[in-house]
Amino acid sequence: MTLCIVSNDCPVGCGVPVVILQACATNALFCFCDLCGCAWSTPAEAKFDAGLNDITGPEHFAPAGVAPISRSQLTHPAWLDAVIAELRDTDWTTSVNDINAGIVARIASARPL
Repeated sequence: MTLCIVSNDCPVGCGVPVVILQACATNALFCFCDLCGCAWSTPAEAKFDAGLNDITGPEHFAPAGVAPISRSQLTHPAWLDAVIAELRDTDWTTSVNDINAGIVARIASARPL
């Protein structure tokens, strides 16, 4: 499986690619930096030049978890046009399972007892 890269460096300045992920429950797309854990609703917001305007985790876009999405699965032209490269998931520094575990943990810790 390959991941779609929309920025070579996130607005936080992490120096790693920002990829597109898909929300499991809604199929909504969003951008994600695995180093800082920030997520953005559009590829334009995920560019280094956009600057950091908000800190949002993937749980905001995908509370039920995420899935990778390849270029061939993208159907919206704006998202497809935003892809600047592809990355094999085996070359990615994290995994979808790690992201989903983090989402579960953050949601559980935000619930009142």
